[in-house]
Amino acid sequence: MINRIMYLSLSFLTFVIVIAGLLFYLLNSEKEIKKVTVVDIVDDPLADYSEGRRLFNINCAACHRSGGISDPDLLVRLDSKMERTYFHLFITKQDSLIKNGDKYQTEIGSYADFSHLAIAHTFKNLDSVDTRNIYNYIIAAKSR
Repeated sequence: MINRIMYLSLSFLTFVIVIAGLLFYLLNSEKEIKKVTVVDIVDDPLADYSEGRRLFNINCAACHRSGGISDPDLLVRLDSKMERTYFHLFITKQDSLIKNGDKYQTEIGSYADFSHLAIAHTFKNLDSVDTRNIYNYIIAAKSR
């Protein structure tokens, strides 16, 4: 009698599991499951570094290379001076930061020192990915 009850219980449990699996399959079969590859999970840091270097050379090196007109120490201390999000504003909208009396802009004084050259970082062609790559390149390059 106990064996029969166990047999019926296991049969019922198996039936419930099969039905639950079937329902799960039917409810989720219309949704496309995206295949994730390793490339989706891990960015290519070498490609980002190369892109950051390329963008730095095009947009920044004229003033910020060794022997340039700007304070070379600024790049060495970049990560301690500003976060990436502020760096994006600094590179793309420095003129707006200056007009609004941004505290950091008034403290560094670099714009005032070079205002006779009409220099301000207003690289409207750079998006947040570009400035992120430049920022990461500067941080990585200083450790080389």
